[in-house]
Amino acid sequence: MEQHRSFWESPDVVRRFADREPDHRLRDLAPTLRRGETRVLDVGCAGGRNTVFLAALGVLVEAVDSSAAMVEETRRRLSTVLDEETAAARVRLGRMDDLSAYPSASFDLVLGLGIYQNAASLEEWNRAIAETARVLRPGGQVLVAHFTPDLDMTGEGVEPVPGEPHVFTGLADGRAVLFYQDELEQAMARHGLAPAVPSRTVVVETNPGRRSTVNALLRRADD
Repeated sequence: MEQHRSFWESPDVVRRFADREPDHRLRDLAPTLRRGETRVLDVGCAGGRNTVFLAALGVLVEAVDSSAAMVEETRRRLSTVLDEETAAARVRLGRMDDLSAYPSASFDLVLGLGIYQNAASLEEWNRAIAETARVLRPGGQVLVAHFTPDLDMTGEGVEPVPGEPHVFTGLADGRAVLFYQDELEQAMARHGLAPAVPSRTVVVETNPGRRSTVNALLRRADD
């Protein structure tokens, strides 16, 4: 866990994530979001690229991250769109598997882009998804990007942890929970989240290795 914490607090990592463009999946979804009405929670906001993008659109966005450095950077960037007091209130330090600061059924959309895989165990992953489902209103959606076991960011691949289903090592920030597309959909379904549009797996060659990601938009079942 110490490796995981130090990775996400690193100034170089914070800068790298903050400097990225808003996620292309979110940009595609943006026309469906209503200014001053749609409520969005950015879980694992990193440096705030998506949080700031949504705030600039007038969306009612809040954000949470377990890294103090990421929260500080997101607040700093968000204060260029909103005032400092509002930016500080909108961005919280917290864990993806404990969203108790947020009421149930309070968001129309949750962003889970490259975050859920960072769970160190399947139990933590399930707590995180349960919390996401809880804070979504009935019919609300979660936008997900989730690595698969075909991921290879080092050229050496990833290795399963014996006795821990879906848990792997071999990532720069430590352990990860990885699913193939059908496995991810089945795991999400156990929390009442079903595909709103067909999911797809995208493989991008890198140097070294490759990224293998399931892109999914899931909807919480109506109560």
